[in-house]
Amino acid sequence: MNAGNCDFTLYRIVICTLSLIVIFFVSGTAGQLPDYVGPADRFWRHHVLQKNMVVEGVDHYHNIESCMQGKLTEDEWKQMSTIPNNRTVGNTISDSDTSKLNRENIFFVEVKNAMMPIHVKAVKGLASCVQEHIPSLYEARAMYLEFGLDEDPGIGGNDPTHLAPMIGIFLPEVQKEIIRTIQIAYDYARWNETLTIPDKETFSTVGEIRTRIHPEPKYLGFRASEHLTYTNFPLLASHNDGLDTAYTCNFAFSGPEDYEGGELYVIDSASKKTYVKPNKYSASVFLGGIYNHGVTEIKGGHREMFSNEMWFNPDIPVGSNLWGSTTRNMERYVAECNESGQIAGEECNATLPQYNSDETTTTQKADSLVEYIAPQIEPNFLVPAHVEVGELYSLYYRGSAEGVQNDEAYGIALPPELLEEFQAYVERNGMLEHARRLTYEEEPFQEGEHRLYQLNDGMTWGCMGPRWGGMDMVWIDPGDEKCFESMLSVLRRGNFDVVLDAIGNQFNLEGLMITGIGPIFLSHFEHDPEYNQIHTDLQEAKGSFYNVVVPIYIPEGGASLYVGDDFGKVLPIQMQYNRGIVLGAATHHGTAECDYREQRDVRLSVAIYLADANEDNVEYIVDESTSLWPTEGDIDWFMSQRGRLWRNDGSRSLKEDVGREPLKVEDKRGDCQALNHLCMNDPTGFRLECAESCRLYLQNGFYYSILEENKIKDANAVEGLELQKCESDQMLNHGDCSEELRSTDDSKEKINFHHSEKFLETRPWHLLYDQSDCDNVLNSSQPRSIYNQTSWEYVRNAYIIAVGIGDSTIENPISEKTGFHVPVHVGHSQKAGRGVFATDSIKKGTLIYSNSRQRAAFKSGKKYSSFLSSLSDDWICDLLSWCHVSTENLDDENSSRIICVLDNGSIVNNADGNGDYNLGRLEDLSDLCHGDCSKNFFAIRDIEKGEELRADYSEYIESPASDLNQNYDLFEW
Repeated sequence: MNAGNCDFTLYRIVICTLSLIVIFFVSGTAGQLPDYVGPADRFWRHHVLQKNMVVEGVDHYHNIESCMQGKLTEDEWKQMSTIPNNRTVGNTISDSDTSKLNRENIFFVEVKNAMMPIHVKAVKGLASCVQEHIPSLYEARAMYLEFGLDEDPGIGGNDPTHLAPMIGIFLPEVQKEIIRTIQIAYDYARWNETLTIPDKETFSTVGEIRTRIHPEPKYLGFRASEHLTYTNFPLLASHNDGLDTAYTCNFAFSGPEDYEGGELYVIDSASKKTYVKPNKYSASVFLGGIYNHGVTEIKGGHREMFSNEMWFNPDIPVGSNLWGSTTRNMERYVAECNESGQIAGEECNATLPQYNSDETTTTQKADSLVEYIAPQIEPNFLVPAHVEVGELYSLYYRGSAEGVQNDEAYGIALPPELLEEFQAYVERNGMLEHARRLTYEEEPFQEGEHRLYQLNDGMTWGCMGPRWGGMDMVWIDPGDEKCFESMLSVLRRGNFDVVLDAIGNQFNLEGLMITGIGPIFLSHFEHDPEYNQIHTDLQEAKGSFYNVVVPIYIPEGGASLYVGDDFGKVLPIQMQYNRGIVLGAATHHGTAECDYREQRDVRLSVAIYLADANEDNVEYIVDESTSLWPTEGDIDWFMSQRGRLWRNDGSRSLKEDVGREPLKVEDKRGDCQALNHLCMNDPTGFRLECAESCRLYLQNGFYYSILEENKIKDANAVEGLELQKCESDQMLNHGDCSEELRSTDDSKEKINFHHSEKFLETRPWHLLYDQSDCDNVLNSSQPRSIYNQTSWEYVRNAYIIAVGIGDSTIENPISEKTGFHVPVHVGHSQKAGRGVFATDSIKKGTLIYSNSRQRAAFKSGKKYSSFLSSLSDDWICDLLSWCHVSTENLDDENSSRIICVLDNGSIVNNADGNGDYNLGRLEDLSDLCHGDCSKNFFAIRDIEKGEELRADYSEYIESPASDLNQNYDLFEW
C-alpha cells in the first residue's frame, strides 16, 4: 500500500523494497540538487522508515495507512506497479511571439493516457483519507486572498487537498509516473535546448542561484501535489504559479463530458489565449511558473484534477502547502536542518515557515501549527487565519509571540450575516451618506455638542462629535428606545447570539444585556504626542463590561484600532470584515491614525457594549454612559435590562427575546406636552426631563407590541434569506431544504424580498394610526425625512409581498422608474412640509406626471393592513395620509378599492384652494392621456425653475384619505 508498509503481503514486501530503491535512486542521484540541499525525499523519508507521521500533534501514519487499505483491493494494489504503455503526445501550444527565437517555442504539452485508472482511484482514495483524518490539509482556496485583496471581485479559486509529500509516502508508484509524464513533455518540447521568451527575462533578473531554468524533471522535488475540485468556486482567474515552479502537471480525473465550461486556458507572451479541455487520464504539462493560465466558468457538472508543481528544491515536508512553499522559506529550512545535524532518513526538528507574502504565516505554538495572517496584512499581532464563527482567540504580539497582558482582550470570528445585516441597514436608512454629510458639509461639532436627526427609516438618532482633538469623528447612537430596539433587530437577524454565547461562557458571566450600540464614523485622526486618546472604558466594572468593535465599512487604505495590555504596550491592530475585537472594561485601546479626506470618505465601525449588570456594579455602568440614550444615570432602565439577552442557564437569548422588565415612563416637568417641539431642539436638557412626551422610552404596552412585531419581522427576514440561499444553491433538488422553506409560487423568485410570504400578524389600519402615534409624527415641528430611491424600492417590495405577484399593479422586478416625465427634486416646502420642485423651467402643456407606473392597488383591507404592518411608523403615517379610495367599477369583484402611489408623486402637495395649483387636466391635450386623463398631470401654465409643483386633488381623487380611515367597514377582510 505504501513504500513503508512491508508487513501485510509478500508481494507488498517486494514492492515496498523496490519502491524505496527506486525513490532513493530517482531522488538521490548525484547532481540532482546541491549537496548541501540533499535529496528530494530528505524531509519525508523518515516517515516511511519509522512509520510515523505527526501532523498538528497527532500521529496520522497508521490512520492514513489503514484508511488506504480499504480504498483498493489486494488485486488492485498489485496493479499499481503497472506502467502505462500507451502514452502519446497530443496537442502542443507554442509561443506566438517567435521574434527572439530561431525555432518553435513549445510551452504546453498534452500527454495522452498519462495515468492509469487504478492510479487515479488511488489518488482519489488518498485525498479522501486526508480529508477525513487531517482536515486542515483541505481548504477552499480563494484567489483574492492570494492576490492580497480585501474582498473577492469574482476571480474564483479552487478546493485543494494537499497531498505532497504523502504521494511519495503512500503511493510511490504514482509519484514515479508523474515524473515520467513530465519527462515525456520535457523531451518532446526540447526544453533542455532553449529558453522560452519569458525565461530570458527571468534568467537575466533572477540569475542562476537556487533557480534553474528548465532543469531535468528527475532532478526536482515536489512543491505541490493537490487533488482539486471546484465545489466552492465557479472559475479560476488568470495567474501563474510563480518563479519557484519549474513545471506544472495537471492530470484530468474527469472528462470533457463530465462538466460544462471549465476550460483550461493558457496565455503566451504575446497575450494570445488558447483554450484546452483535456481528456480523462491525460496530463497537461506546461511552464506554469511563468505563463499565465486559468479556468473558465464551470456552468455545470463536476471538474476534478490532480495538479503537481515541481521545483528545484526537495519535496516539501508533511503538513505544508503552497502558502509557504517558497524558495526563500525552503532555503531557511534547509539551513536550520543542516545546523541541527539532520540527514536524509532522519527527522528535522526545524519548522518550514508557512509564509505567503500576501496572506499568512504559520508559527509553532503550544505544540501545534497555527496559521496566522501575514505581517503585510497584520504587522503587529498574530491573528489566526482560520477560525470558526463565534470563536474567541487571544491576541499575541508578533515577533515576541507574547500574549497581551490583559485577560479581556480578544479577537472573535463574527457571523457573516452580521456584516450583511448592518450594511443593509446602513444603506436603507442612509446613515453612511448622513455621516459623510455631517463630516464634509455641515458645521463641525463643538466640544460636548449633541444633535438629533431622523434618517430614512424614520428613527431618531443622536449624534455627537469627537472626544479628542486632531480628529473628525461622529458618534451616532439610537436616540430613543424605539430606535434602540430596531438595532437589536439587526443583531437578531445577524445571529449575534453566537457572540453573546462566546463572551458569556469565556468570562463565566451570569447574564448579558446590551447597554448601547454606537456606529462610529471617522474621516481622519492625528495623535497628540502623549497619545491621550488611549483609554479604558470602565476600570471599575472589569469582569462585567465589554465592548465588541465590529467593522462595517473599511475605506481604501484600511483601518486600525490601538489595543494593548496593562503594562503600557499598545499597538494598532488592523480591522477586518467579519472579525470583531473584544475589549474588556480595563483594556487599553484607542483610535489609530488615518486620513480618508482626499477621497472624501469615512470608515464605519459599530461599538456594541455588553454588561453583566447587577446591583453592585450598575451605578458604575450607568454613570459612564456618554450617549443621548440610554440616558446617563438611569438606573431603572439598566436594571430592567439585566440578563435580557443571554443567561448562563440558557433561558435568555436574542432570538427568543422576552424584552425588558416593565418600566415606568413619566415626565419630570409640567410643561412637557405644551413645549414638545423642544424634544428635537434641546436634546440634553428639555428632552431628558420629558421622557414621556419626547418618547425617550416606550410605554410598556406599546413596547411589548413593538418587540413582538420586530421578532416576527426578524424571523421572517431570516426565513426569507434562507429560502433565497437555498434556491440559489439549488439545494431543493437535493432535498436539503426544509419543507417550510419550499415556495409553491415560482414567480416569487423574481422578488428581492426582505420578508418571507408569511405575513405579520396584521393590525387594522384605523388602529395603526393611533399605535404609530401619527398625530405627533405628521404634525411634528421638525422637518420630515425625505425618502431616497432605496426607501421607495423597499416599500414597493413590501407591497408585492403583501398582495402577491399576480395581484400587483406595479412593475416587477422592482423598477427605479417613477411617474415623472420631467426632472424634479424633493425638498421641504414653506407651505406644507415636504414638496416636489421643478428642476428646470416647464412650458404649459407639458406632461409632468403619470401615476400608472407605481400605482399600487389593494383588493382587500386585509392585504392593505398587512402591507402597512410591515413598515416603520413614519411610512405608516405617510401612507395613511397619502392613500385614497377608488370607486371605479365597484360592482366588479376584481376592482381595486385602495390606491397608494409609491413614488414621489405622493409628495406633490394639494393646492390651498385659491387656485394656486400649476398641475391639472388639459382636455385639449387628451390625446396625450393614453386613454385615462385621471392618471396624468399636465402643466396648466408655465412653471419656473425651482417652483413647487401643486395639484388640485379633487380632480384626481374620488375619496380622500380621511374616507379611507373613517370607513374601515367598507372594505372586505
